[in-house]
Amino acid sequence: MAILDYVFLLKKYLAVHSQLVPNPLRSMHENMMRFFEKNYTAEIAALAPKDEEWKNIENLFTEEQLQLFEKGNGDLAKDYEDTLDQVRPAKKSLIEISSSQA
Repeated sequence: MAILDYVFLLKKYLAVHSQLVPNPLRSMHENMMRFFEKNYTAEIAALAPKDEEWKNIENLFTEEQLQLFEKGNGDLAKDYEDTLDQVRPAKKSLIEISSSQA
């Protein structure tokens, strides 16, 4: 597969991810987009005529595929929130320990 094919797929998947990513993960998505655009500037420019096709997610995937993406993103967001719930008490404990040692 040629590099343009890979970039085409990456751009397509990132477009889908952009529309489905939950808000807690939005900044991670934006970082991925910046790195993608920085590293594949020439290839993205070569694919520009296809950009209009990617703007409407319903044209890219079946309803079943969209539901699977949404479920996966929901699962990812839940895992993210669960991890945050575990980290918050540890952070609080570290702050208390730090305060008591000062």
